[in-house]
Amino acid sequence: MRKHDDQNHPWNVPFRRNPFFTGRDDLLNYLHDQLNNNHAAALTQSQALTGLGGIGKTQVAIEYAYRYREAYDVVFWVRAASRDSLVADFVVLASLLSLPGRDAQDQTIVVAAVKRWLADHQGWLLIMGYRQDRSQHCSGEDAAGRGRAATAATSQAACS
Repeated sequence: MRKHDDQNHPWNVPFRRNPFFTGRDDLLNYLHDQLNNNHAAALTQSQALTGLGGIGKTQVAIEYAYRYREAYDVVFWVRAASRDSLVADFVVLASLLSLPGRDAQDQTIVVAAVKRWLADHQGWLLIMGYRQDRSQHCSGEDAAGRGRAATAATSQAACS
């Protein structure tokens, strides 16, 4: 069994697995199939969970992370409710990955280092939780690379 709490397999999902999570197997299997569907033209595969508040999008994302953690070398969770929280969590990722420049005062350098790492590596899962402002994150600012990105959105106005 692969450990995800060391430097070789970083894991920063900030939630415990819900022991009462049931159902949604079809959705979880669909997400897994979509995130692992290798299209030659696509460097990343991304999926968004959208819908009204309280229907369980975050719980699905948490369950997905735990259920399929062995399919990924690294699993990252970042808070994307605001640009500040996203940048702060990218700084945490830089530290988890021991990236050069992780202690830079200029956070754009740290964010660039994380994006570079994502672009240069494969086998990662990045979950961006709590997206509220579609325009802030659905542009070319999202990380690009050979990993997978899943989004637990909090409104219907999320990336599609």
